[in-house]
Amino acid sequence: MASFDPPSIDFRLPLNHHDNPPVRHELDTDRIGYGQWYEAIFEEMMKSPRQIPVRFLSAIVHGLAGSPACDLFWGNTEAHIMVIEADGSYELVDNLKAIGNGLTKTGLGVHANSINDFVLHKNNWYDESKLNTVSDKCRGCKILHACRGSYYISRHSASAGFDRESVFCHDMQYLIPKMHATLSRGI
Repeated sequence: MASFDPPSIDFRLPLNHHDNPPVRHELDTDRIGYGQWYEAIFEEMMKSPRQIPVRFLSAIVHGLAGSPACDLFWGNTEAHIMVIEADGSYELVDNLKAIGNGLTKTGLGVHANSINDFVLHKNNWYDESKLNTVSDKCRGCKILHACRGSYYISRHSASAGFDRESVFCHDMQYLIPKMHATLSRGI
């Protein structure tokens, strides 16, 4: 991909969650396969003379540096996205469709509601769903500053909403210390 000289690259985690866990290789008993895959990408990125940013990895680097998240969907960062469907209806960010049919529906639209109505609805929904928070388990984690609870879709379950650790938690616990070590070496 780097040979195309893109301004950035994005390798996203699958849209999996607790009710639809990620597919893992049978030998990935430690559940770190995605972390190992990202580690290889990070090492290549760091070796490259141009160091093309990879959005997912950049979000982690920002967290390791103590700066705000740079990815709308990473951690407990609120997605300031409004989707306007072809029929004029306002919907929440469409990645939420991965966890439930109709979840993005607001009942609002361009013909009867203002954008401010949508923002108020979205903010209330985020607060009620706990999308903007991390679980108790995450609060005690030593890599929370970099992980920020991981990708919000990956935290969801029907029984607990977004109040869970990520289904990629083990991957992040593997990857983030590796990235920190690489950055600390100054590679």
